[in-house]
Amino acid sequence: MQYYITETSCERTDFFRVKTTVNGYRIFSSSVFYCLILLLDWLSMENKIKVLHLFQWAQGGIVSLMKNVLSILPSSIESHSVFCSPATGNNANFEKACKVVEYQDMTSSFSKRLFVIYRHVKSFRPQVIHTHSFYTMILAAFLAWKTTRHVCTVHGDYPYLMGPGFKRTVQKLIARFFDVKFVAVSHKVHETLLKSRVVREQNIFLIENGIPLTEYKIDANIFREKRTALGLKEDDYVLISVGRLDREKALDNLLEAVSLLKTKKGYNCQERIHLLLIGEGAEKQKLIQLSLSLKLAGNVVFLGYIEKPVEYLLLADIYVCSSSYEGLSLAVAEAMFSGLPVVATSVGDNPKMIDDKVSGILVPPNNPDKIAEALHDLLEGKYDRKEMGRKAKETIVKRYNVESTAVKYRKLYKLLCEDS
Repeated sequence: MQYYITETSCERTDFFRVKTTVNGYRIFSSSVFYCLILLLDWLSMENKIKVLHLFQWAQGGIVSLMKNVLSILPSSIESHSVFCSPATGNNANFEKACKVVEYQDMTSSFSKRLFVIYRHVKSFRPQVIHTHSFYTMILAAFLAWKTTRHVCTVHGDYPYLMGPGFKRTVQKLIARFFDVKFVAVSHKVHETLLKSRVVREQNIFLIENGIPLTEYKIDANIFREKRTALGLKEDDYVLISVGRLDREKALDNLLEAVSLLKTKKGYNCQERIHLLLIGEGAEKQKLIQLSLSLKLAGNVVFLGYIEKPVEYLLLADIYVCSSSYEGLSLAVAEAMFSGLPVVATSVGDNPKMIDDKVSGILVPPNNPDKIAEALHDLLEGKYDRKEMGRKAKETIVKRYNVESTAVKYRKLYKLLCEDS
């Protein structure tokens, strides 16, 4: 089933179900419907819908998602993007998706950033300002008032949404007073927004994240070269996790789980277990120190930011998500599409993506013991890792195509312009 945007909700429909095949999987795709949308745009729309995107950070899953979405939106949607931080490798080719891309130094003053955005609003004259964080929502609120529609995508099940703190109060005031529309990237985020009462129900839209369903194969020689470069032997076990090295990813729990895993029966040879961590973030030095204190120097490799981590996913045996909260994790989706069995905390939409003990294993958040137990079960053969990976890939192919995400955003932009 697919979803489409209406004025009050995202309702279920199956009016554009089209059978296709990806690697033997029979799936329902929005591809043909998407082509029809392009044709209708060309025939019926005299003016383009102009959308100004505001990002707080120039890295992470948010940028990866929107880069993929913007690159396949029809030509009737013209996008400009402003980042409130310097450019990083994560933004490679972003310019191909947007007509204008500008980066700002985070050390600059609030007033300077506000002026930059004001300049873009005056010159670009967008019908929609699309923000992607609490901070950029505040920057855009006054500029979008009465003249431009404002939509804010909530990319995670953030704890402050349910708390009594200052942040939630400010967001509620801005959402109500400036009539900001909100997009939830997962069912869990949608549920949290409803419970929080930060936003009126009619102003919340559900648009699930998706990933490009692009097959990637690694040459056998390159596979061996990469494993050798990482010091991996043929019979080593490789765990992997991709994402920002920030607090909410709870990677300290993962390191503790690996330390526990080394002590379990069957793992007397400590060098056989390897954990690859891909990403950068504020917690990096703290995590390095923790790995040393846990005597994991020979087991953990900090690879830093890698634009296309898929090559490393194909080297691994198991993907691990230890997050304390999530929205709809693109990293988990990409790992599942790569055919990896996943051990993930039961946060965000992980329980909706993963059929426990079938396409992955769910564990409670902030529980290193349970992570270690799940990893041990997989490595000891209690579950068929290959079959679990196959089921995981099948789930992503059927339900999480970024083309569907792009179609829904296009419908939302059109709806906002019609209401203005």
